Amino acid sequence: MPAAGPGRGLSHTVSMLLLVILVVLIVLLVIGMLTGFAGILQNTPLIAVRGSGFNTSPGATVITLSHLGGDRVAIDNLSREDSVEVRFLVGTPSNVTYDVGLSPVLAQGSWVKGGSIFIYRDRSGYRVTDDIQQRIEEGRTLGPLVDLQRGTWIISIVDSKTDVLITAVRVIIG
Repeated sequence: MPAAGPGRGLSHTVSMLLLVILVVLIVLLVIGMLTGFAGILQNTPLIAVRGSGFNTSPGATVITLSHLGGDRVAIDNLSREDSVEVRFLVGTPSNVTYDVGLSPVLAQGSWVKGGSIFIYRDRSGYRVTDDIQQRIEEGRTLGPLVDLQRGTWIISIVDSKTDVLITAVRVIIG
């Protein structure tokens, strides 16, 4: 076998270029891992919740969710340092699941221990509010509430950023 001579290796320029490319790829990989895992590193909030049906008027039942303890969460899609943004899903007695949108009537947008939020239905779909009385008073402009079907409802509370289920609450209306 012929011995490797000085002319058979990579030139100094090519080897330095390959080394720079390798370092850049490693840096990009590390940045991608750190930013890609940022959402996973976020702590999912803990919430103790109780749900019940609530008659606002004859022919109009809403679901009340009471925050019994745990972390503050944001229901209004606004980022806050002290709370995690959540979204809600309703599973109807007919086994159909709907996304719950934000009500045009929100008092605070945060849900804390001791507070209640309300899931209702109107002509535009299912909505969540923290001020059901104000929503009822705005019935002339926003339209009336629609009565909820009798039976067992499943309300799921989901961390909006990580798309992780925080809790699910069973509510019986009837």
